[in-house]
Amino acid sequence: MISSRVIEWIIQQAVDRGEFENLPGEGKPLKLDPINSYLSKEQVIMNKMLKDSGLLPIEILIRKEIDDIEQKLEDSKNVSEQNVLKAKLKELEIKYDIQVEARRNFFDN
Repeated sequence: MISSRVIEWIIQQAVDRGEFENLPGEGKPLKLDPINSYLSKEQVIMNKMLKDSGLLPIEILIRKEIDDIEQKLEDSKNVSEQNVLKAKLKELEIKYDIQVEARRNFFDN
């Protein structure tokens, strides 16, 4: 096993050679994903794999759609349009709850 001193020495050698200079994103804050303490380690890994491959879990897609409908509902002045949006919102919220519960059950078993 490599000791931490050896690792520090290797890193210092790379710094001395300038290998950490002019890297993409230098001087910019790191873009860290928020940590959701309700997710298991497996869920975090799966979500990262999906994100890295350009895919999103179905409940995230539904959540985005819910957010869009809520915004449209807030902006709408038409009562009949509001009623249609409210019905669609209820349907999406049920789908969202089903997907979240399905994912929980999958990881709990």
